[in-house]
Amino acid sequence: MPNVIAVPCDVTDSDQVVAAANTVGGHTGGTLDLLTNNAGYSPREGVIEAANMTEYRRAFEVNFWGPVQVVQAMTPLLRPSKGRIINTTSGSS
Repeated sequence: MPNVIAVPCDVTDSDQVVAAANTVGGHTGGTLDLLTNNAGYSPREGVIEAANMTEYRRAFEVNFWGPVQVVQAMTPLLRPSKGRIINTTSGSS
C-alpha cells in the first residue's frame, strides 16, 4: 500500500520515537491521518507476591509510557489532518 508505512521502534527509547516521527513526517509531507500504536509486553505469569518487579516495570514502560511518548511525538503530524489514534497493547496492561 503506497499510503501506509510501518515504522518499528522501541517505544521506551525516546530517541527512537523522535526518529520515527521524523521518518513519518518525511514520508508524508508533515501530516499523518492514522497512528496505530501497537506495542505490548507481558511479564511472566505468576502470583503477585513472587512477581519480578523488573519485568513489571518493563511492562509499564512499554504498555503505558510507550504509547504516551509516541502520541506526544506524532501529535504535530496528526493535528493538520485531524488524524486518529489507535492504541493496542498487551492484555497485562
